[in-house]
Amino acid sequence: AHDGTRPGPRAADAIRPTCIKAPRGPAPLACVLMIDVEVCLFNSLATYATPHDGRLRLRLPEGTRADALLRALGIPAGQVYAGWRNGRDIMTTFGGPVLPGVVLEQGDRIAFSGPIPFSRGYGAPVC
Repeated sequence: AHDGTRPGPRAADAIRPTCIKAPRGPAPLACVLMIDVEVCLFNSLATYATPHDGRLRLRLPEGTRADALLRALGIPAGQVYAGWRNGRDIMTTFGGPVLPGVVLEQGDRIAFSGPIPFSRGYGAPVC
C-alpha cells in the first residue's frame, strides 16, 4: 500500500516465492508465490485486527480469494455488511456474501465493515 509519503514497492519486490520443505523424507521443496495485501477492518470488525487499529498488512498465497481471507481472519460472513477491493464493491448485496471468485492480487487494498451506524444492520431505519 502506498500512502504518498514514501515510495511504493518496486516491481521486482512485488511477488516473491516462499519455499517449504516437506517435514520428512527427501521430498523436494514446494514453492508458493506470495502476494502482499493491506486489509482494513471497520466498525465492529476492527476487533479482529487488534492490536493493529483495524489495519493489517498480510502476505498471502497467490490465488487467495476474498471469502477465504475472511475465514482465515476468523470473521463470520454474517457479520460483514460491506466490502471493497481497491475501492470497488465486492459484496453481492449490502450485508450479503462476498462475490464468488474475487481473487486477491499483489498490492490490493481490501476493506470490510460490520454494521454501519444508521443502517438497517444497526437497527436504525434507512430511507
